[in-house]
Amino acid sequence: MIAAARNEEESLQLAIRLPESELLSVSVSKPECKSTGQSLPAPSVCVVGNVPVDYPSNYYSTRQKTSLRFLPQVGPACDGWIGFWPDPLIPLNTSTDHAATAHEEIAKLKNSTWSSDSAKLAAYGKYSLVPVEQGQTRALWLSFTVPESAKAGVYSGFVQLADQSGKEKYHVVYRVKVFDFSIPTKPVYGAIYDIRLGKFAQSDVPDEEKQITEFLASKKLCGDSLPASVSITYDKATGKATANWDKFDKVAHWYFDELGIRYSYTPNGLFYLFGWGMPPRDSEGEKPYAGEYPYDKADRSQLRPEYKKAYQAKLRCFWEHVKAKGWDKNFILYISDEPFYSQPQIIDQMKALCAMIHEVDPNIPIYSSTWRHIPQWDGSLNVWGVGHYGIVPATQLEKTKARGDRIWWTTDGQMCLDTPYCAIERMLPYWCHYYGADVYEFWGSNWYTYDPFRYGWHSYIEQSDSPTNHYHVRYPNGDGYIFYPGHLIGLNGYVSSVRMEQAREGLEDAACLVLLKHELDRCKTKDSAAYKKGLDVWNRTGDLVPIPTPGGRYSGKILPRPEVIDQLKYEVAQAIVLLQSENGK
Repeated sequence: MIAAARNEEESLQLAIRLPESELLSVSVSKPECKSTGQSLPAPSVCVVGNVPVDYPSNYYSTRQKTSLRFLPQVGPACDGWIGFWPDPLIPLNTSTDHAATAHEEIAKLKNSTWSSDSAKLAAYGKYSLVPVEQGQTRALWLSFTVPESAKAGVYSGFVQLADQSGKEKYHVVYRVKVFDFSIPTKPVYGAIYDIRLGKFAQSDVPDEEKQITEFLASKKLCGDSLPASVSITYDKATGKATANWDKFDKVAHWYFDELGIRYSYTPNGLFYLFGWGMPPRDSEGEKPYAGEYPYDKADRSQLRPEYKKAYQAKLRCFWEHVKAKGWDKNFILYISDEPFYSQPQIIDQMKALCAMIHEVDPNIPIYSSTWRHIPQWDGSLNVWGVGHYGIVPATQLEKTKARGDRIWWTTDGQMCLDTPYCAIERMLPYWCHYYGADVYEFWGSNWYTYDPFRYGWHSYIEQSDSPTNHYHVRYPNGDGYIFYPGHLIGLNGYVSSVRMEQAREGLEDAACLVLLKHELDRCKTKDSAAYKKGLDVWNRTGDLVPIPTPGGRYSGKILPRPEVIDQLKYEVAQAIVLLQSENGK
């Protein structure tokens, strides 16, 4: 049995292992509740695809000649292994009339040579067929959506597996318990996954970024910025900047008000300034410092007045507009990715750039994925992207928040394919809740270097983190993407993954935690059984997310008993029902 609140989605896996190879047809009934006479929507059904991994995850860098084959030169940094890993969720068409399916078409499918396990599953999926190979386990993934109108109760249904003659071979009953409360339709914490239209983008698909945004939102996730930039024209003679906001405003209204997404970076092409150990970008043809790039002898604390004037004019034009629209609480200015804080010139550079921004408006939120707390930047940055695993002590997190700054978790390189329990994806919202971070961000939702259905690892890419430092690097397996491009296996749209569904689960868990905390706070009788039960569950759930903790590529250490998280989620829901009964809804 699985359990869910209203407005929640819940998943169930069914593992199939047979003594001999077989092609099974799948039918799934709607969940029905005898006591209420209601039914839930029929679940969506997917087959779990398997992706090969050639070597366990780490960051593997090299300075070898490009004429040589690049291979990892150091050991892994994860708890995974070489082999096949379950991740893509291939949709299965369970509405097909199997009796009408032509036998020759099935034979054609069975005898075809496929480029990947996922392509094979997608083709069979058109006929609601699941190939199960002898000695191998095949998993079905059922996703149940509980609408706001659903009544509390236990709903049951069945999964039927039949052979090609239509004869039932296996009949599995499932149950879905619906709790008598609702979680909000909008996520209680932000979960940012950057949208990157690079390799495998569909040039013939209009507004693909918008479609990806909608897909992410369907799983309570969001992209890095709303899918509409704006051209701001700067007049050097007058020092003024102007823009046409018509398209931008329509998209912003859809993004914030209709989809309910809470945050967006300001347009990166306009206001992002530097990464790693690089100097700032030019602005309207104006250089940030006197002299020539890379400004080795420049005083990084002193920006050229012409540079400041151009950048500030554009920023002022943008900020005044979004402030007038009431969106200033939604936009975050992402200034720098992983700045090299060990270099004195970068320390000075960041302070000067933040001062330039805050001269426009001291309330502009400036974000940087620093990973650590950098004391020299107190008073400059006010949204800190730090590591959740102890790189910043919990005591410093409290000091940062007490100063009025905000905490975000930055998570690059941790959501890899080859770690067994997807603990970081599921539990990051718990770390948000218990330590006062309102967002976690991951650097990519759809960054691919190979066909991700066929290869679970990345190619070596050329990279520079400073003007003079050039090398090649292979990123962790699965890093940079959390869903799959369906068109690569003949499907329309985008294919979810085990990791993506766990990210959604974590955000829904967090919604229950927020509701539990609300009920505990408003409970008047602190010695009641309901209050004691709720407080006990609250404390035990918080114990799952200590600081420090192992990094995200070690999910077996973060969550050595993965069943605990679902057991506690069930107890959280029970405690909410008891407290609401005592407190009154």
